[in-house]
Amino acid sequence: AASALKQVYRDYVEGPGGDDREAREALGYRRFDYEVPGDIAFRDFPYMRAVDAAAHKEWFGPDEDDAWELAVKARAETEEHRRRLVEDRSFRAGVEARALLAQDQHFREYNYATRWADPYLICYASSQDRMSEFDLLSIEDPAERRRKLDELHQRRRRFDAVLDEKAAIFTQLYKHFLDRYGEKLRLKHLMDEYGGRPDYPVGVRSFADGQPLIIWIFDSKASFDEFHTKIKQEPIPHNVAGYFSPQTGYVYLYDEGENPENRVFEINKNVHEGVHQLEHWFTRQRNKWRKPLPGQDFFGEGIAEYVGSVQMQPDQALKFIGVNVPRLKNMQQAKKQLDAGGGKYPIFPIRELTRFTSYGEVQGWGATEWRLHPDLVLSLFYQQSWAFVYFLNEYKDGKYRERFLTFFDLVLHRETGFGKGSEAFREAFRIRADEDWEDLDEEFRAFVTDDLMKRDATQYDYTPPKRAS
Repeated sequence: AASALKQVYRDYVEGPGGDDREAREALGYRRFDYEVPGDIAFRDFPYMRAVDAAAHKEWFGPDEDDAWELAVKARAETEEHRRRLVEDRSFRAGVEARALLAQDQHFREYNYATRWADPYLICYASSQDRMSEFDLLSIEDPAERRRKLDELHQRRRRFDAVLDEKAAIFTQLYKHFLDRYGEKLRLKHLMDEYGGRPDYPVGVRSFADGQPLIIWIFDSKASFDEFHTKIKQEPIPHNVAGYFSPQTGYVYLYDEGENPENRVFEINKNVHEGVHQLEHWFTRQRNKWRKPLPGQDFFGEGIAEYVGSVQMQPDQALKFIGVNVPRLKNMQQAKKQLDAGGGKYPIFPIRELTRFTSYGEVQGWGATEWRLHPDLVLSLFYQQSWAFVYFLNEYKDGKYRERFLTFFDLVLHRETGFGKGSEAFREAFRIRADEDWEDLDEEFRAFVTDDLMKRDATQYDYTPPKRAS
């Protein structure tokens, strides 16, 4: 009789309008009776989409244990999300950053994974379909759902490894930057209340829950190029491997993949662009949140090349070495080529190097004074911007390090009337006459010709560890 009754129940449940609770429970169905709470405003999270899908499905059959477990997990994560919105200011700020991305016309159509690594919201945009197991609840067929779940687990090993590595890189950069410059330059943690500046007047005070730093990573060069040509409709030069945008405050990168030849470049470009981002946001923090004036000067590139020179250890720890190996090798190679052609490796006078505010100025000056091709002049500018910042920090056990910090302080603090360039530099380095420029020129040129040009660059070569799978 029990067997016959179950068959009646089964026929009823599978028929049209078969929603009888007694019949389903007798057959071992489980009912999902939870919805995303109404007090959660922004809901574009995989686990909340799963809750919606499970609530729409409502009943889970006895052969759908995997789907039921996902639904229960989604409910638990949604409740945890709700709790943290109330109790965790840092988490709340990260959610707000995600909400802003969802409204951005350039990003709202992307499927992407995120990793919150205080103070960073790291986004990984894949050309694959949805990357969350929760999204699979919308697939009704149990066999198809399991097949898709297996495929997803294969893909997740890659993007989880990417996000893990990026989180390790950027959080170490942030800690190093604050440890090195925080106290001396009066920098505050960006994820403190009001971005670290609760002392600002009410009309100026901003970022109540802190200011997250957004890193957007595409899964390939093709995805990166497609974003700029088709989505943003602003084609980007093919040789650009990533950049920081002062307009959005975001870093844009693409993943170089697992090729060992690209790993060193991958790691260093991440840190380099991250330094640009930190300089931007700490300048805003020091300047009542006003955006810095745009400019392309020796300091911006030099500090990024200097702090961004790292080696990754086997445990993913970063060693900040200050020696930008590609720039050092480029410098030595340029000297060889110029020597072979009967020329001489030219070095920018410090007075000129510190006054440039755009690449156009650099190229124009070099074409006039040195009669060199603009591309070569710009390459020399990058080489010597790094070399000069390295010199100011490391020459003779840090002879100029304190003055460099004074200069850095003036660059960050715009209210003093000093901006980037030679005015702040003259003040920090106490330059009063031509002789002061000449003395500095003499030391820097000797450092370049007698040290950097003769240094064995191969001593810094290394093989970074593979990503953990």
